Amino acid sequence: SSDVCSSDLPVTTSGLSAGVDLVTCSDVAASIEDHGERYLSRLFSTAERAHWPSADQVHACAQSFAVKEAALKALNLADQGIDWRDLEVRWQNGAVRGLALHRRAAECVRDAGIQSWHVSCCMSGGMALAWVCGERPKSPDSSRMPEIPKH
Repeated sequence: SSDVCSSDLPVTTSGLSAGVDLVTCSDVAASIEDHGERYLSRLFSTAERAHWPSADQVHACAQSFAVKEAALKALNLADQGIDWRDLEVRWQNGAVRGLALHRRAAECVRDAGIQSWHVSCCMSGGMALAWVCGERPKSPDSSRMPEIPKH
């Protein structure tokens, strides 16, 4: 796994949950070399890849992967059978600008009452670090994350 470091914060009374992921570019480069297009098309939509900076596919892939992993944690999607391509990292001017959820991912997040999410990602020392925070309305009994119904 490319997962070097991760952390999850439970939902607090503020209605926030967070996920963090750290991905090494050398692991991503090895996966691309070993599996090529099969690896890329399984994890990333064509639309997502079309907006990656053309000069550095490995760094873009590492950042997108880190954001997706952090989102799975923050939005409580890890055990929901989500297709990786249903988490679409949005790029603009060579940088991560957001996250769009499709199909099953969108359904699960809606069912959990998460109304918005925030994304941050950076590169340093051959590693991509991503942080995703999910937000739901504050409720009197929001001290723990609600269970997401299994579909």
